[in-house]
Amino acid sequence: MAYSKVRIDPLTGVYNFRGYSEAGDASIPLDNEHRQYKIVGTVNISGDTATVSATCGDMSDKEMQRDFDKELKARGVTKLRWERHHNGRITYYTREIK
Repeated sequence: MAYSKVRIDPLTGVYNFRGYSEAGDASIPLDNEHRQYKIVGTVNISGDTATVSATCGDMSDKEMQRDFDKELKARGVTKLRWERHHNGRITYYTREIK
């Protein structure tokens, strides 16, 4: 048995995400994904709110935004809180998902 003052456990409602320039089959395992991603981050869903922490890239592609909203809406999300990490700063955005 290992003793530690730290635990890191998986949580329900926490997802890694990647956004791509072109559409592809999202059901294939990530290890088999060969598309180059434009954005990467983490999504934490609690109730009807998703908090997104993006650490690389951007979500300026309108089709990507639509697909992202569709995925979140399918999980019951109606509110989005976005944390954009860039150059040592965090910028916050909030919006409704319709």
